[in-house]
Amino acid sequence: MSYPVAHTASTASTSSISTSPLSSLPTASSASTVVIDTSVWVSRLLPHDANHEAARTWIDRHILNGGFFVAPMIFVIEVASAIARETLPPNDPQADAHKAVNQLYALPIMRLVPIDQALVDEATHLAADHKIRGADALFVASAGQLGLPLVTFDRYQLKQLQGVVVTVRP
Repeated sequence: MSYPVAHTASTASTSSISTSPLSSLPTASSASTVVIDTSVWVSRLLPHDANHEAARTWIDRHILNGGFFVAPMIFVIEVASAIARETLPPNDPQADAHKAVNQLYALPIMRLVPIDQALVDEATHLAADHKIRGADALFVASAGQLGLPLVTFDRYQLKQLQGVVVTVRP
C-alpha cells in the first residue's frame, strides 16, 4: 500500500500534512497549537478505549477552537501500529490501520516534525536524563524545542516531566 508523501519545504505533494524544519513550525506564540501524543490520538479513534470519550471531546473542542496539532514523524507509524493491534472484530485491523493513516495524511491541521539530528540529540538527552522511552522522548523533545504543550494520557509524562515541558491531560 502506498501513502501520500508528506511534503517538506523542498518537496511538492498531494498530502495535507506538512513537514518542515522546526524553524517554520508553530511555536508557543501559537496558543492553539499543541504537540499531540499518540495515546490521545489513538484513544480518539478507538470507541472501546477507556479514554475515548475524553480524547474525542478534547480533540473536537480543540479543532472547533481553531487548533492545530504537531507531532514527530514517528506519530504516523505509532498510529498505524496501535490501530492494527487494538482494532476489535468484526473490523479488519490492517484495513483500519491503513484508513487511519490515510485520514491522518488528509488533515490540514496536522504538522509533522522531521526527525533530524537536533531532535534526536534532544530526545537522547531526555531519554537518558529523565528515563523516557525512545519514541516518547521524540514527542517531549518536539514540545520542548517548539515551546508547545504536550497533550498526553501517559501518566509518566504527566507527572515526571514538570519543569521540562508543559503537559496537558485531555
